[in-house]
Amino acid sequence: MGILLIKKLLREYPDISCLYVLISTRKTFSFVHVSTAYANCLQNPIEEKFYDPPMDADKFIDLMDSIDEKLLDDITPQLLGIWPNTYVYTKSIAENVVKKHADLIPIGIFRPGIVIPTYREPICGWINNMYGLVGVTAGGAMGLIRTNHCDGSMKVSVVPGDLTTNALIVSAWDIANNRRSSEQIPIYNYVSKDNPITFEELKDMSAKYMLSVPTNEAIWYYSFRNTKYRPIHLFYTCFLHLLPAFIIDMIALCMIKQPRLLKIYNKIYKTSNILCYFTTTEWDFTNKRWNELTRKLTTEDRELFFCDMKDLVWDSYFQTYFLGIRIFILKDPILTLPEAHIKWRRLYWMHQALKLIIACVFLIITRAMFCRLL
Repeated sequence: MGILLIKKLLREYPDISCLYVLISTRKTFSFVHVSTAYANCLQNPIEEKFYDPPMDADKFIDLMDSIDEKLLDDITPQLLGIWPNTYVYTKSIAENVVKKHADLIPIGIFRPGIVIPTYREPICGWINNMYGLVGVTAGGAMGLIRTNHCDGSMKVSVVPGDLTTNALIVSAWDIANNRRSSEQIPIYNYVSKDNPITFEELKDMSAKYMLSVPTNEAIWYYSFRNTKYRPIHLFYTCFLHLLPAFIIDMIALCMIKQPRLLKIYNKIYKTSNILCYFTTTEWDFTNKRWNELTRKLTTEDRELFFCDMKDLVWDSYFQTYFLGIRIFILKDPILTLPEAHIKWRRLYWMHQALKLIIACVFLIITRAMFCRLL
């Protein structure tokens, strides 16, 4: 009963950063610190063990308490150094707080990969934020994002939200039933290593099922690509993002309307720069301890707390992946689907017509230049 209650709480409050579990049937408890698989992203491979933090936790807290927010913003780049962002920087420090103060508490660290919409629970495709890959998928579906700086051939460690929640509970159970000394704090890398998927496969499967349930919020037809090389990505950004945005914003100004697209693309560009570290690097995660844990589960446990990534069928998962983003992120109910299909066909032919016009203009310019040379 206690475990089922915790499972319900985690569904309702998925952003809980740590979990205190009381298993009433065994009169035992455990504490799980939720980190991230990328907390030690400067390492490769990333094993289920502790790594040295970028700064001692006590010194870091003293520093944060002793300076004002403006000065903190100014010194953040110097503090980060080669770390890609403050999120993984502070996650690494937090792990070592656990190591330093654990003593004999039954405690462990759970490191999930990139959490994406749910597979089955509480409903298929549920998600409540636009961070990371979900935001990129939503932007691509709306026709806003047409290029992403990403090496499509690289494996990405993504894990559905409900499987992650179940894995968190299973980790708590394992910690509670296997007391260790303070020097043996278990760390679980919960990643998709045993059922890998690449960025390109993720894009293709998303698009495959997205085209059957297009969003009525789209402003242009889907035309998204992963671009490995930064110079090419910047060219696409200028030609496919900034140039159309500039033209549309100028038209808006002429019609005495508020220009918006350039501001939107400025935000997209900043986000892309943050994400590119993770979309152009591939990590080798080890998950031996996690696999040992899954072998302890009974058949009933494996079904009730479904969390083994090896049993996940990606093609089945992606049948509802974008539908969840459409409903819960874009706030576009399924009732608008007939209207969305009509709009989608219109956007498709507009897209094809624009490509034809651009090709004709290019041929005319090329012919004129060739004639002048002759």
